[in-house]
Amino acid sequence: MIETMKQTLAVHHLEYASNGDIVDANGKEFDAAAYSRMKYGSRKDTKHFAEEIALAAHQEAPHIFEDTTPPAFLVAYKAVQPACGYLSQYCVDIINRIRVQSDLEPAEIFKVHKESVTNTDYSKASVEDREAELAAIDFSLRGKRVDDRPVVVLDDIRISGGAERRILEVLRTENQTPTSVLLGYIAIFDSSQANNSPHVESDINETAISKAADLIELIASSDGFDLNIRTMKMILSASSEDLDRLLSVMSKEQIEVVSRGAVATGPDFLQKYSAGYQQVAQRALLQRGNE
Repeated sequence: MIETMKQTLAVHHLEYASNGDIVDANGKEFDAAAYSRMKYGSRKDTKHFAEEIALAAHQEAPHIFEDTTPPAFLVAYKAVQPACGYLSQYCVDIINRIRVQSDLEPAEIFKVHKESVTNTDYSKASVEDREAELAAIDFSLRGKRVDDRPVVVLDDIRISGGAERRILEVLRTENQTPTSVLLGYIAIFDSSQANNSPHVESDINETAISKAADLIELIASSDGFDLNIRTMKMILSASSEDLDRLLSVMSKEQIEVVSRGAVATGPDFLQKYSAGYQQVAQRALLQRGNE
């Protein structure tokens, strides 16, 4: 049932060119550096891609702007949002400006609860490892219902499609009955090439941001920064010296978000990033003492 009502849209359809470059198969310009910054929390770039998705949705799935019943956007995470959570929020903001002008109820974001976070760098994992790790994580809407309303799931890129399958599985196993399911992406990568080179996602992610030191300018930018789980992992895994430099440009609020977010993500997460967490927690404690 869910499969029959599924619609997929993507702003970019990416593939490897004969020279090894990553290009849009339709000849559109794909800004890999902006995409990389978006993955690590650039608010300006996230809003740019949200606008692209909203425009594509307005053309290909106008019902999410026009239906009387407001769409439900599903975002899966445990404690700290992924990049696609912010992508969804900014896209919802755009859609709701139009819905409010038409006196329609606003779209909502529903959290899909994940019981744990991935331990490996998902973007570098093989298709088999991706599927295995996702299968080991419990997802649930925890009693929230999306019956008789359009459902939208946004993600940054589809490589293997494993993440979307887990969300659709939640709808099936919880006997949710949406009127439609829209899967929206910034990009879909050629499936046959992706199966042979799943690390392509990591290659794109790291175009502009590949190490902790690269985050300094991004975090300090006046264009805005939204902490996501990928960025938090990079911050907490930084060397003591790099982490000290990062903390020097982070606001008190951002340091608190990292400290509290790490705790909320759970004991296994804290153990894996124990050195970085202790350094962040000490800085947060010092800040509180100085207030």
